[in-house]
Amino acid sequence: MKELVLTFEDTEQLELVIENTYFTKGYMGKKGENVDLLNINTTDTIHSILSGMDYSKVKIKNFKILGTLTCDVVQHNDTVTLRPYSDVCVKEHKKYSFY
Repeated sequence: MKELVLTFEDTEQLELVIENTYFTKGYMGKKGENVDLLNINTTDTIHSILSGMDYSKVKIKNFKILGTLTCDVVQHNDTVTLRPYSDVCVKEHKKYSFY
């Protein structure tokens, strides 16, 4: 089975969601109960790719991530968001790894 791996280019939003999900609302790198979502603009190329893939799992990459971050695709009408699925995040040298 092939995995869908996409590049998430909004680094500022990505860092904010990771920090809130795993460190601010979470517990020292473990995902908290209140998970922030990554918003996908309707004009982004990945919006058209992810549209119709509700509840599928995708992996995203970014220069701030060592490896990838697994996310659930959540769609409500035309709004597509990504919900971090990985349970644990490790932050080293201003980069993130997920397990």
